[in-house]
Amino acid sequence: MEIKYKTIHGKIKKVQIERESEHSVWFKNPRNGKVEIERKSTNWYLYFDSFDEAKQSMIDKQLRIIRATKSSLEMHETELEKIKGIKDEF
Repeated sequence: MEIKYKTIHGKIKKVQIERESEHSVWFKNPRNGKVEIERKSTNWYLYFDSFDEAKQSMIDKQLRIIRATKSSLEMHETELEKIKGIKDEF
């Protein structure tokens, strides 16, 4: 059996994989012992071959979010200054 690392909700979970394809993994559900299948990549979680890859992926995602948030903040600050400069022309 192989180990994969699943990133989900800001955490990294170690998962023992029964089988793997290009897009899916099979694992034994610890609650009921049944083998289940999951996609390797969704909007909610991702599977990686190593802990370091999983961690770096989470770091990169947060950096992208921070950059986008800063850009949005700058845009809104600029818009605020334009609004503050509006004069009553009536």
